[in-house]
Amino acid sequence: MERAESNRLIERREELGRLRDICARASDGSGAAAAILGEPGIGKSSLLGAAMAAPDMRVLRARAAEIEAGYPFGLVRQLFGPVLLALDDQGRERLFTGPAAPAADVFAPPAAPPSPRPDLELATLGGLYWALAAVARERPLLLALDDLQWADPPSLRFLLFLLRRIESSPVAVVAALRSGSQANGPLGELLDDPATTVIEPRPLSADGVGELVERQTGRRVPSATVHSLLEITGGNPFFLLSLLEERAGDAEAAASGAPEAVVRSVNRRLASLPEAARELALALAVLGDGARLFDAGRLAGLDHGEAADAVAVLGVAGLVDPERFGFSHPIVADAVYRAGAPSKRARLHREAASMLEARSAPVEEVAAQLLRAPAPHPRAGPVLSAAADDALSRGAPEIACAYLERALEEPLSASRRADTLLRLGAAQARAGSPAATASLAECVALAEDPERTASATIALARMLYAVGAPKEAVELLGGSARELRPASPQEAARLEEELLSLADVDLANRRFAHSFVELPATSADGDPFSAAHLAVTHLMAAEDAATAADLAERALADEVLLGATQTGSSLFFLLIFALVVADRFDLAARHAEAAAELAGRESSAITFALACWARGLVAVSRGALADAEADLQIGLDVIAVNDLPVVAQLLLVTYVEVLIQRGETDRAVPALQAVGLDLDELDESTQGTVLQVMRGKMRLAEGRTAEGTEDALAAGERLASWGVVNPALYGWHTEAALALAGAGQIDEAAALAAEQLRLAEAWGAPRALGAARRTAGLLVGGAEGIERLEQAREVLAGSGAELSRALVLTDLGAALRRANSRSAARPVLAEALELARACGAGPLAERAHTELWATGSRPRQPLRTGLDSLTPSELRIAQLAAGGRSNAEIAQQLFITVKTVEMHLTRTYRKLDLTSRRGLPGALAD
Repeated sequence: MERAESNRLIERREELGRLRDICARASDGSGAAAAILGEPGIGKSSLLGAAMAAPDMRVLRARAAEIEAGYPFGLVRQLFGPVLLALDDQGRERLFTGPAAPAADVFAPPAAPPSPRPDLELATLGGLYWALAAVARERPLLLALDDLQWADPPSLRFLLFLLRRIESSPVAVVAALRSGSQANGPLGELLDDPATTVIEPRPLSADGVGELVERQTGRRVPSATVHSLLEITGGNPFFLLSLLEERAGDAEAAASGAPEAVVRSVNRRLASLPEAARELALALAVLGDGARLFDAGRLAGLDHGEAADAVAVLGVAGLVDPERFGFSHPIVADAVYRAGAPSKRARLHREAASMLEARSAPVEEVAAQLLRAPAPHPRAGPVLSAAADDALSRGAPEIACAYLERALEEPLSASRRADTLLRLGAAQARAGSPAATASLAECVALAEDPERTASATIALARMLYAVGAPKEAVELLGGSARELRPASPQEAARLEEELLSLADVDLANRRFAHSFVELPATSADGDPFSAAHLAVTHLMAAEDAATAADLAERALADEVLLGATQTGSSLFFLLIFALVVADRFDLAARHAEAAAELAGRESSAITFALACWARGLVAVSRGALADAEADLQIGLDVIAVNDLPVVAQLLLVTYVEVLIQRGETDRAVPALQAVGLDLDELDESTQGTVLQVMRGKMRLAEGRTAEGTEDALAAGERLASWGVVNPALYGWHTEAALALAGAGQIDEAAALAAEQLRLAEAWGAPRALGAARRTAGLLVGGAEGIERLEQAREVLAGSGAELSRALVLTDLGAALRRANSRSAARPVLAEALELARACGAGPLAERAHTELWATGSRPRQPLRTGLDSLTPSELRIAQLAAGGRSNAEIAQQLFITVKTVEMHLTRTYRKLDLTSRRGLPGALAD
């Protein structure tokens, strides 16, 4: 066997060199991947075996099998198997702590599926990554993966997740897979990933064929024989070796035969064997490599002695490796399986399922047989149901889908079918499959009891919303609630709660949703959801900021809504938004920190990204632009690394606001492109409208006043038609009114300013009032304008909104200077300049500086230190490093890669003239 493996490495010097380079890079800490791609028998496994000889690396090996493609994380569990076997209980507990904790369920799933959370699969992948990183810190790793074309989908998802982070890990991934199997899906993504080097072994040349024959037979053969063998085998090493083996090493005899496929060669050898050997071979092909000899013997109808004799015969024939009881090559396994009649294979799969269940085999092994056995089967329902639960517990919803789809082939009552469809639809939704819509719709049509009807309706509505059909989701929820209310008020209330939650986030259909359901009573005592909906209603309609904030505080008090974020609810973060718009910054910041802490406990990248947005929102509203940019940039990094486009828009809208205030709108386009947002193609949905507001503000800041004003007014009119009128929500009124006035549209500007002031007074929060009075003051000008600006200054005093104060003070100081009150203007502008610089608002500071200079004052330009040159993200990471955290710990806390941390720290060292992290505490204290 060893000689055969060596023979398959003939003419593979270039491929071996590339594999050595990849392993050497991983040993040095810069991970990489290689995919060995080729036809069956070309020598992929031999190259993989050669790579495993890399020095100073720990090798974790796994081989996928077609029968195991339905095992959730089967390939990953093979990889980790030796690691876990070497650990005691305490060692396993240490391995799966912190951000690695969610991965524990992959190897020992809980008794019942965990509560659904929107990022369970992502948390599981992150947990596996950090567990693998912990193992790799002890010694560089080589992950050797054979027959990857048969890998289970969850394991492929993990490999993709790993590749996006592998550059900073001492890990090499070398995978062998068949060509022709990679066109679409995860395999195609793996091959296209920049971290992957594709190695395609070529067929042997005539010289290579001659060398292999000589090594195998011990003699040189004539050139004509070599060319005949090359023509017959196509230069495929396995085909060539199989022909030589069949002809007992007689090269001339092999060359004189017809160019038959190796499959026929296997079939001929199989046909010449005793019946017991043939039956055992087919039983092994049905059960899959790695099956127990006892199981295969029973399935073949053999006792232990007969099975052992049959294994020996198959070994002599070169079809089976007796030591590991597996086929000598996947080609052989496939040929043996296909040699069996389809009806016989189906019977054996059916019998195998019963036999494996009787001996309490793992449920995934039983289910794998049922997937290939025809319906009906008396145990299919409970086994496939249990297998689906097991897959969901391990974070593998796509595997659960396969089990539940097979379960639907069984004869089921209407009630059982509805229940299975509900579970299938939920699993499909978790897997991101659009097929969930059809499954859930059928369940709604079949469901008879109110609870199942409500559950299916909610799941279907969420799926409709996710695929861009929010109006249909509203109609479904509203209509179903009305139908259910007479028979089951409790389930109707569930639907109405879901409808109100949808209305809170989908502004475009807010009024339509409210036509189906009454808003909660104003008291809402004891019910955080009712209080939350009322707070959002006040927020959107600009009805009393104090009441809205009090309702939000009441709703957030017992952390019910914080916990609900883990099941997909967005109310918690919407209420933080309400608190910020009401200028309750301290309270909003406290809840943002609670979300960040929850993200750490639950290893939830989505929750952490949203917590970064919430902290950034608080910071920008206070005027701490550097802090805001740091939080938002880290949130955007989390989105990029973890592929979370669902929350990208939220962060980007706030991030662009920061860039506008810093005078860096040119940085917005790359940020938008990085998450796939195109501002040239906006629709009239909620998301499109909010992005149009953002685009309008960008254009106004860039001096494109006509386009910016058009965007702002169109989006504002659309928002108003939805009942969303609070001027403090998106802050576009002032710039649009000034642009209208600058274009000579004085009446339109005055009307817009008057509407802004009316709504701001109804809302009553300092920033909204200050902005509205600032707008009025700038439009009217003169003494009255100064009076309005003075009023704006007064209302903002003590508000904590320092950037808003700086804006008003700059405008007030400029107005005083133009009124020839230079002595009164100087202290106002000096305070404005100090505030603008403290906020990090460069353009505003420059304007305040210019105005102050015009009064005759000579303010000094601030000196920039090394610390000033750090970006907010660099400063945040440097602070964590100075606090004693390792690069891996920083990456774990911020849900980013170690490479990203290293990149930021390297730039920080250069800017601060440091050689290592030991100098960071002193440098940051200066």
